[in-house]
Amino acid sequence: MTIHDEIRTKTTVHEVGHAVAAVLRGGELVFVEIEDDGMSGVTRWSQPSDKDITAFVAWAGPYYEHLWLTEHNADYSEGVDGEEVAYSVYELMEGSDRELYDTAVDNLEEAAERLGLSPVGQNWCRTWAYELSDFYPVAVSLAERLARGETLTHELVVDAITARQAELDA
Repeated sequence: MTIHDEIRTKTTVHEVGHAVAAVLRGGELVFVEIEDDGMSGVTRWSQPSDKDITAFVAWAGPYYEHLWLTEHNADYSEGVDGEEVAYSVYELMEGSDRELYDTAVDNLEEAAERLGLSPVGQNWCRTWAYELSDFYPVAVSLAERLARGETLTHELVVDAITARQAELDA
């Protein structure tokens, strides 16, 4: 795999990770696009009416990127368990991912403090990693399809998640 192919694949897995997470939590996928140079992409999705899934969706793209790098890049040696994963994923966040995540986390932490709940931060990242890891094969499969030029639709992502859930339940 050339460095260009690696960057394009990493970017595609990252963006599809946002899409999978949004659909897992009841959001509606609008589109996923990868720039021609493969260096960046964008995923648009809408919130479900009954909850805010921004932090989860923002975190999922870098998390799937982290898993892909762990599997495919010998120079990337971050751990995949416990607090290391939360730190590694946060370090992969850039631009709008980090901005969305930080804003959502600040809001959640303020609400937790008002309600007298303990700090949440790293704890939810461990829970998210556990939940998302089951659907990593879905993200990789959909990323491969997107890389071949297929358009990812909400229905396609739902079908892939449903099929994976059936495998997990069997």
